[in-house]
Amino acid sequence: MLSEVGIFREHLDSSATLDQPATNQEIAEFEAHYKIKFPPDVREYFLKLNGVYIGSGFIALESLINWHLLVEDEYISAKFTREILTQADQYFKFGNYGILNWSWSIRLNPNPALETPIVVIDQTATKVAVSFTAFLEKFRTDGPESLLGL
Repeated sequence: MLSEVGIFREHLDSSATLDQPATNQEIAEFEAHYKIKFPPDVREYFLKLNGVYIGSGFIALESLINWHLLVEDEYISAKFTREILTQADQYFKFGNYGILNWSWSIRLNPNPALETPIVVIDQTATKVAVSFTAFLEKFRTDGPESLLGL
């Protein structure tokens, strides 16, 4: 039986661009740098997809090299992020819709068994999924627009 990452990959059409899969070493280095542990679904994403770009990058689920703390984002101020999102220092930006209009972030920490909610950031932070698996499933079944918090 395929996992949601596998189903998501099979669902992508030929216009989607995929990055090369990440290595276990690259994942371990990222986790050590940020002192977090990826839950199994995120780890699987990096090992199988590691970046999905649709519509010439208009919609992006970033590769590991482009994941970063939301408070480190060059387009969203850390002050604004901390005002609209509790535990902002634990959220990693991993994708966007409309280049910079909406960005998706996931909360990660040292315990991969804890909840990993996904929020979309626009003028506010809106929870759009309870996990990366739920995010991918909704993306696949309802389209990325369903994850904009509108």
